[in-house]
Amino acid sequence: MIEQVTYPKFQPQGKIKVELFDDAAKERVKEVDTHNFISQGVLDHLFKFAMKSLFTQTRKSGGIKLYDKINDPFRAIHLTDASHPEDAQNEWAIKGKEIGYALSNVIYSGSDIKQGVYNEIESFTGVKNVRMVFDFPTHCANGTFESIYFSHRGPVFNEDFNSINLPYEKLPISYGTNTAGISSMKKYGDKIYVLRSDLKTFDVLDSQYSTLQSVTLPYINTYDFEIVGNYIYLTTTSTSQAVYRMPINDLSTNEIMVTGYTTAGGICYDEMNEQFIVARSSNNSSSAVVTVRRYDKSFTELSAKVLNGFTNSYTLLRLFNVSGTILINNRILSETDETTDFDISGSGKIVGFIDDKFFVQSNYQYPVYIIPKAQIASRSLLDTPITKNPNQTMKITYDFILE
Repeated sequence: MIEQVTYPKFQPQGKIKVELFDDAAKERVKEVDTHNFISQGVLDHLFKFAMKSLFTQTRKSGGIKLYDKINDPFRAIHLTDASHPEDAQNEWAIKGKEIGYALSNVIYSGSDIKQGVYNEIESFTGVKNVRMVFDFPTHCANGTFESIYFSHRGPVFNEDFNSINLPYEKLPISYGTNTAGISSMKKYGDKIYVLRSDLKTFDVLDSQYSTLQSVTLPYINTYDFEIVGNYIYLTTTSTSQAVYRMPINDLSTNEIMVTGYTTAGGICYDEMNEQFIVARSSNNSSSAVVTVRRYDKSFTELSAKVLNGFTNSYTLLRLFNVSGTILINNRILSETDETTDFDISGSGKIVGFIDDKFFVQSNYQYPVYIIPKAQIASRSLLDTPITKNPNQTMKITYDFILE
């Protein structure tokens, strides 16, 4: 009798061809053949999640088709100017400016300057080979791109949490509707620290999410926090206590680090550059100006930059260090303190990143869900950038080869 099931080795392969055509002459002017890697998010999470469906989907006692909860990780193709080296073991997010994209589940016929068209005639789906062909007319995807990504494109889950598109579980704690949930949470050592969304209560939890300590913070409207070197650094709306810190072993004392700001924002620590990053909005409206400030360990200001094109500009900003990648709310903050075009979790608000998983909630009244770090399905870094101009059309052919 076999008592254990070992998941079979699964090594899908992807091959990509990019062709540029002169539109007037109808001649091909460039052809590039390349490959891509399948992300660890697909191999470690989505594939195993689908395998679990075989054991759970038809049970009379609460059977559920888990695979139905997974959104198609190859639904969308993205062309970006990202040029960083490939890292198949660790890459998880789309980076760079989006030059163009296309969807494989619809036939698009609009005039969007980025969106291409799925070529249904040349595409096919078989059990050993899936071919997806995308056409980009003269009016769209013009610019220079160097990376080709695939992703599910769109929110990870919907507003009411009835359709989770990635493997998930609920956070096994609930604060009820009176205190309204969690504003931010981070792990330090073997404990989890939670700033509740009443903006004045701070909890210390053990690894099983049981409360060890709960304190009322000394300053009202505390919005975010970071933990560095046995100190907890917190941001507030107060001009006299814009950033303050508390010893992690003595939450009854505090020290003011920064003064002068009027609107609270997010804070995190950039370990690679040994800098604190503080993002603050000018007001609490959707049109607010967000400024990103960097400080050294002593909170001497090093730089200040207005975050251009940040549409989620409202008072409640959060910053997270995700395996060396800085997030502001749900978007990646680049090394030049600009945001990318891609939302990590859609309408859900990221409230924490712990042990390689995101903690996300759609509304403070709802539970917090735990989802894996798996935004992309694959990426291909081209040997040299490709530039498409308005006098050219482009065809991208992707072959997904299955053993």
